[in-house]
Amino acid sequence: MDSITYILLSQLGIAVLYLLYKLLLSGDTFLRAHRITLLCGVLFAYLYPLAYSPSLHAHVSAISGRYQVELPAIEVSADVLSSSFTLVDIYLCGVAVGLLLFLVRLLSIVYLRMRSTSLYVEGMKVYNPATDVMPFSFGSAIFVNAKNYEESMLRDILLHERAHVSRLHTVDLVLGELVVILGWFNPLAWLLRREMRLVLEFLADARAIEHAPSAKDYQYHLLHATQQSSRFFQWGAYFNDKMLLQRIRKLNQRDSHLARKCCYLILLPVSPLCYV
Repeated sequence: MDSITYILLSQLGIAVLYLLYKLLLSGDTFLRAHRITLLCGVLFAYLYPLAYSPSLHAHVSAISGRYQVELPAIEVSADVLSSSFTLVDIYLCGVAVGLLLFLVRLLSIVYLRMRSTSLYVEGMKVYNPATDVMPFSFGSAIFVNAKNYEESMLRDILLHERAHVSRLHTVDLVLGELVVILGWFNPLAWLLRREMRLVLEFLADARAIEHAPSAKDYQYHLLHATQQSSRFFQWGAYFNDKMLLQRIRKLNQRDSHLARKCCYLILLPVSPLCYV
């Protein structure tokens, strides 16, 4: 299988995954199922093209050939045929730029950690940056300007970030970045990364609100902490007003009926057919 075929098939898989998720799943409250579906769907999108078999392709072509109408042969020059190499080169340049920007962001977090002072808040180690940044976590490290928040707000912020750390949400964030890097030309890949980030915030909010003294205060703290801080780091902590509204709506959404889980069962046999 040539490179262009793999790229196109994998991005077709990403597009189908995003559309199925938005149409069938995103409206319910089964957040853990959302995360598993997106993670497995992304892995499937990049693995299923490897099962592409030339013999299978020939068999399918033979069947479809019975219903094709023969057309006059058209000669194609060698220059046109060589254009595929140019497309691959352009694609690889885009991937290289994406990887470079990704590496810069990783190094910026390392630099921020080196410039931060560590302290313990409620028995948890956090990094207090020298500059004003929005509270966020990456890996096992939590970054927050502790002195900028009153005690109750800081407690809710740490509840949220602790949920990210304990649930290994950095894995999803990095995978989402790779989806965009490999599918930089695919608009639905960017939208899928947005959904992956949003699901992580839904999960952290749901986890935090279970231990927060007041659900109403937690939502107020969520708005206040997000809007007053710097927007330099955007690993998933920063969201615009529309996305903040989505998070608050999800917090106040009634639990979905168990019957909606049938959508997940339907996806199991149907999704492979959508990629053919």
